[in-house]
Amino acid sequence: MKTLATQPVGQYLCGQISGPRDAQIRLKRLGICENRPVEIVRHGDPMILNVVGANLGVSRYLAECIMVESVNDPLGRVPTEPDHDSLTSSASA
Repeated sequence: MKTLATQPVGQYLCGQISGPRDAQIRLKRLGICENRPVEIVRHGDPMILNVVGANLGVSRYLAECIMVESVNDPLGRVPTEPDHDSLTSSASA
């Protein structure tokens, strides 16, 4: 895995969140956590990311704490997060 800060514009799956504890907490509060899809919309400082449908500005320092892997397959499909409502309704059935 590589850090988000070193990747080109595109879609990725978050892996480990590293760095100081305050940086990890900040990222998790922004919705950036393990196994969550994230898209780099624009490079710069801050980087513009799309996470759970919201655009966020994330400093290069924080982007260095996010380990990612590319999720684009040859057909251009990107995995989506499971719908939590469907998970709870199927679990109760």
